[in-house]
Amino acid sequence: MTASYRPGDLGDAEPLSALVQRALRPERLPGWTPDAISSLLRKSYPEPLRDKIGTASYAHVAIGDGAIVGFVLCIQPRLLNLLVVDPAFQRVGIGTHLIERMLEHLASSAPDLSIVEVSHVTDGLATGHNPSIL
Repeated sequence: MTASYRPGDLGDAEPLSALVQRALRPERLPGWTPDAISSLLRKSYPEPLRDKIGTASYAHVAIGDGAIVGFVLCIQPRLLNLLVVDPAFQRVGIGTHLIERMLEHLASSAPDLSIVEVSHVTDGLATGHNPSIL
């Protein structure tokens, strides 16, 4: 499957919310508490996503079969907040490509940046960050 990629925009909030709801089902989040899942899904409703996209340091989408099938979001230049790929399009390189594009963007827009922090979650509760060297 060949996907195309473009910057995310405010008009993407509705389809991105649907994507998150599809991809982050409770059965795909073993060990997460129901409260943590509910909180994550609430933060992924269209209005909160629209706000995040509008102020994001980096937001990019993948388009496949005419629909948004992947999304990467960095609220701050050094923090990866969300990476999601539609379950029907996983394991074909979309997530990898979104990460590569994000790292290329960071390398050109913030050349002094050498570490990107990735939200690290265990049992549905944020426990810190997992730094990744660029």
